[in-house]
Amino acid sequence: MSYLKRFFQIAIISGALLLSFDIWANSQLDVTLFGQPCLLQGPLDKSKLQAIHSISPEQALPAYENRLSSESTRVALLKVKKIAGLPAAVDLYKEKLVRRLEGQVAFLEALDSSRSAKNLTPIISIIEKLLSPDKRKEVEAKIKKLDPSRLFSNDLIEPIFQAFSDAIEPDPEDLFHRGIKKIGVQYICSFEAEGETDEPDDGNQKTRPAQPAQSSKPAPKKKD
Repeated sequence: MSYLKRFFQIAIISGALLLSFDIWANSQLDVTLFGQPCLLQGPLDKSKLQAIHSISPEQALPAYENRLSSESTRVALLKVKKIAGLPAAVDLYKEKLVRRLEGQVAFLEALDSSRSAKNLTPIISIIEKLLSPDKRKEVEAKIKKLDPSRLFSNDLIEPIFQAFSDAIEPDPEDLFHRGIKKIGVQYICSFEAEGETDEPDDGNQKTRPAQPAQSSKPAPKKKD
């Protein structure tokens, strides 16, 4: 009987030690995700967790309302390039994100020039310069259908911009999530909406959910 009691005592102590080691081995960093407080947790020091959060899609990309701003996208590109101390698991994500942002900056700067000149030449030139013939066909066809006076319509430019971006480099967001999961890093969040609290997030959520395109047309009035 004493032997069995001793066995359970050892098991309890061992379990407590393992739990303590797990807590010690996993650093936690207070972060904000979609305006909500979260924890970024993983077996890395806090400087690496901070670097991971800084390059996450929610933090690295321009705000949704500035997605077609050449200046905001240029700032985002410079920020991403300067992020250092990342674990190797997200190196490929950073590489592809930089390539995609570089292409977007070039497109948006050409768009600015086309808007100023009121013709399509600058934007067509950048499409021909950066995309291979097989990839630029669809994008070029879409832009050539536009009247230069409609270049200021974000609703019309948005699908062309997305098609161009994907032709340069497909959105690498999934690489980010797979990379941090591989090294045991995860976001722990509890999002609140309209007074209700969701279950803690498993850390694999998309960090930039799809948002409806903003329309320049006024909403139709409701009939009485």
